[in-house]
Amino acid sequence: MAFLVACSLVSLSAGLPASAAVLLITAVMVQAVGELRHCAAGYEVSFALAPRHAAGQCFGVSGLVAGLVEVFLRV
Repeated sequence: MAFLVACSLVSLSAGLPASAAVLLITAVMVQAVGELRHCAAGYEVSFALAPRHAAGQCFGVSGLVAGLVEVFLRV
């Protein structure tokens, strides 16, 4: 929801005068909060779904998959 709100605020500021800077700053702050919550949720899912004895292995595989996604998206 935070990403949707941030994108909406940015699009609303198009064509507005320089006073729209407040709207853009608000959009950036909402985007940052959304990214922080997204990152925290990813870590929580990685650890909560992993068995106790294999938490490190599952977190490593999660990081590997995230790295592979970044590599293939940049191609």
